[in-house]
Amino acid sequence: MQIHTLKLERVFDIQRYEASRTNPRSTNFSFEAAGRRHYGVRLSGWPRLQAGDTVTAVLASKDNWQTLAGWKNLSTGEKVWPTMANPWRLLHMLWVAGLVYLLTGAATSPAGQQLAFGLRVVLGLVFLSMLTSTWRAWRCRRLIESL
Repeated sequence: MQIHTLKLERVFDIQRYEASRTNPRSTNFSFEAAGRRHYGVRLSGWPRLQAGDTVTAVLASKDNWQTLAGWKNLSTGEKVWPTMANPWRLLHMLWVAGLVYLLTGAATSPAGQQLAFGLRVVLGLVFLSMLTSTWRAWRCRRLIESL
């Protein structure tokens, strides 16, 4: 992760999106700082975006503003970080994985055993993806809180 501190000279193309069933509340915007323009940047929530604000931003990839993970607005003290996966969702995935394991464990035919193995692999990958996403969000939040 990379940290940048900059002053927003101009903020434009602000689009705010309400939370939906699958996506948390978010804001897309473009800005200009230090003579460079950055387009289509996305942040969680509806943060204050005003020209003249100084922010310390956390980028997941070096110099890539498309990977903006969060920031602290030094002008207001407002902190923005990624939304973490709901812990109940992770527990639900564990429950579903256990149920699939029990139901497919009784497969006796070779085709049934291959299907059972495939289901276990897919569920394992989905769970691992959710866990990785939660870990990254937690790390980013800790970093922003320490600024």
